[in-house]
Amino acid sequence: MLDNALLHNAADSLLLHNLRFWRSFFQTRLPQGDTMMSHRDLLTAFENRDGSAAEEATRAHIEGARQLLVTLFDGN
Repeated sequence: MLDNALLHNAADSLLLHNLRFWRSFFQTRLPQGDTMMSHRDLLTAFENRDGSAAEEATRAHIEGARQLLVTLFDGN
């Protein structure tokens, strides 16, 4: 395994900001089952070492998060 300090630091920073945001988000909203299980397909793809499925699941997860945020900021 290669150690890429730049990538590691970027991922750590993104994770920290992500955790802060979602903690704040869920303090004012009840978690939804589909939101909480949004990593299931991605984890399955990783377990199966299926790069194409992992890419598809990642794109779907990011789009789902984007739609959730659009709804949040639009006030709907």
